[in-house]
Amino acid sequence: MLKSPERSLPMNWLIAVLSFVVMSVALVEPAGATETKLEPTATSSHWQLRRGSTPLVVTSLLAPPLIVLNGFFEHETSHAFMATAVGIKVVEFKPYPHMSDRAGERQLFLGYVGFAGPKPGPGKIIPIAAAPYIKDVAFMAATELVLDNWVKPDSLAAIPLLAFGLLGPTVDLALNTFAPSSTTNDFRVIAEQSGLPLWSLKVAGGAVTALGVWRTVHHARRIFWEQVSDKTSSTTGVQISVVPELAPGHTGLRVIGRF
Repeated sequence: MLKSPERSLPMNWLIAVLSFVVMSVALVEPAGATETKLEPTATSSHWQLRRGSTPLVVTSLLAPPLIVLNGFFEHETSHAFMATAVGIKVVEFKPYPHMSDRAGERQLFLGYVGFAGPKPGPGKIIPIAAAPYIKDVAFMAATELVLDNWVKPDSLAAIPLLAFGLLGPTVDLALNTFAPSSTTNDFRVIAEQSGLPLWSLKVAGGAVTALGVWRTVHHARRIFWEQVSDKTSSTTGVQISVVPELAPGHTGLRVIGRF
C-alpha cells in the first residue's frame, strides 16, 4: 500500500498564518495611493474601504480556517483523482485531520490517501505526486481570468473566488515548496523519480508562489478597497471681474460677478 505525502501539525499553523498575513496585507491601504491623479484636470482620487465593507471584512477573517480545511481536502483529492486516472486503486481516503496509529504510536494526520498494490513506476508516481500543483496552477489561472473579465470586485462571488481560487492554491504551493524536504514531500518524490534536481523544483514552486501572492494582493485590494474621485473646481466661491468696455454709445467698466 502506498501512502500519500502527509502533513505535520505545525504546518497547519503555517497555513493559517500565511492566509491571515496575505488577507491582512490586502486590507492595508497602499502607500502613495491616498491621492492619485486620474486625468490632467483638477480631479483627484483617494482609496478607501469599500462602502458596506463590514461583511467583507468579517468574511475575510473567517477565510483562513476554511481555506486550511479546504486545502487539505483539495490536496488529498488531487492525489486520489490522479491515482484513479493512472489505474491505481484508492483503498483509503481521509482528506481531513484525524488520529491514526503509525509505528506503534497514536499520531495526528492532517490528510491521508492509501493505495492498493505494489509500488508503481515513475510514470505513475510522478503524476500522482504532481497532481495538487497541476490543480493549483489551473485554479489560479482560471480565477485570474474570471476576476479580471467576468466578476466585479463588489460581487458576492468575488471573495470566495479570491479565497479558494487564488489564496488557497498559493498557500498550498508555499507550504510544499518551503516545508522541510522529508521523504514524503511531493517535491522530493518528483525529484527522485524524475532525476531533476530538487532545487530547480523549489525555485519553480517559489516563483509560482510569488506570482500567486502578487495576484492575491492585487485582487484583494480591488475587492476590499475602492477608488473615490474628488472633484474640485477653480470656479467655486465668490469671483468679481472688472473689464474695461468701449462701445459706440458709451465708455466705462463692466463688472462681472460670480457667486
